[in-house]
Amino acid sequence: MHLEITGLEGESRNVPLRLVTSGAANMQGGNTQIIEITPSDLAADGSFTRDFALTGTTTGTFSVTGTVPIGKPVAGGAKGCECFCVLNPNPIVTAGKRKIAGGAQHAFSPNVSKAACNGNQCSIAKTEYKWSVGAGSTATYTIVGGIDDAETISLDVTKAGTVELTVTVTVKCSDGTTCSDTDSKTFRVDTK
Repeated sequence: MHLEITGLEGESRNVPLRLVTSGAANMQGGNTQIIEITPSDLAADGSFTRDFALTGTTTGTFSVTGTVPIGKPVAGGAKGCECFCVLNPNPIVTAGKRKIAGGAQHAFSPNVSKAACNGNQCSIAKTEYKWSVGAGSTATYTIVGGIDDAETISLDVTKAGTVELTVTVTVKCSDGTTCSDTDSKTFRVDTK
């Protein structure tokens, strides 16, 4: 696989790149990777290139998704805070389980690798979360309180199976700069 990222001219900081391979192929270096692109990795035109070997594991399809979660410049083109929001390769973790009437309550939290607002007088003003449960989930569940925008999501499970969770974490810096990262993971849940 040949990877090329453009538009990084003038970057003076490291830029995180997340690569996730899924389906019927494995990627050299692992199916989930976070690569720090340094300014010295960039060509004169601001591009970054790298080749990866892919190995088929079975007949079928595969996908490779690349995400560069960098902050947006503030209005007027002024250089603002440098915003970072990067989920770990294991992007969602279990956050507890308890027995309830008719089943079990399972809680999940995002696993953030880096959340920062760098620069002169920059700080994190707010961190927001947005959760969704994929249609391919096989468990019977309800989202506790209907709350899908808290750091932790809790599901009341009344029939065992799988849940496909997706979380988006958004960091807002003190100057209004924002950045976010989104990832998914499937969990097996029970009613015990």
